[in-house]
Amino acid sequence: TFCSMAAVARRVAMRLTPENAPAAARCVAESFAHPQSRDPFTTQFKLQRHQWFRMAYPFVQRAADATNPKGVVVMNEDGETVDAVMVNEDFRMAPPPEYRLLPAEWRPVRACFRELHTRFKANYSRPVAEGEILHCLYFTCVRPEVRGQGLMKALWDETQVVARDYGYKHLVAEAPTREVRSVLEESLGFKEVAAVEYADWRFEGATPTEALALANPVEWSRLSISIRNVFSNMY
Repeated sequence: TFCSMAAVARRVAMRLTPENAPAAARCVAESFAHPQSRDPFTTQFKLQRHQWFRMAYPFVQRAADATNPKGVVVMNEDGETVDAVMVNEDFRMAPPPEYRLLPAEWRPVRACFRELHTRFKANYSRPVAEGEILHCLYFTCVRPEVRGQGLMKALWDETQVVARDYGYKHLVAEAPTREVRSVLEESLGFKEVAAVEYADWRFEGATPTEALALANPVEWSRLSISIRNVFSNMY
């Protein structure tokens, strides 16, 4: 239900709202640009906090303003800070207009995700229908200083409730690293459907992500997208 909550260390997982949307976007920006971030796109394209905020905020704001809210956040006990966020939307939903107007440093990132989604749809058994797949957007995150406290589990638990509430059959999520893929597959029951290999992917005649595979071929091998059924057991 809309009011469903999961208690976690005196915090709760709750739906994204217009009131907590700015704090949710700040959580994304500060987590992905944090010195401890292992995000390959942050590393390769030297993305800073203000750049992540500019990219994420239109998605967060749109999700928060939706008539049927699907995004999930975990608030800090101070009642103001968002410590974890998962923006969920229908897979058929196009990116907000602001996404296409991002500065040049985002062009290869956008192209890489576009290629990944194209491959996913090619490998899916049929054309994706509206209301069929709930997309857990890439910039799901937990602030580094509060990791290990079960906040990510709270996000996934509440997202499962969201998916059931709105009749979705599947969840999909991207994984930029082996670590994230391992969590999706081994802990959450996802199965990889498509991938873009960092070493081989070409954009405008160049290989902009090749350096990632060279720097860490095990952890940074590919950007992948995985799927799982909504009604199977998550844990």
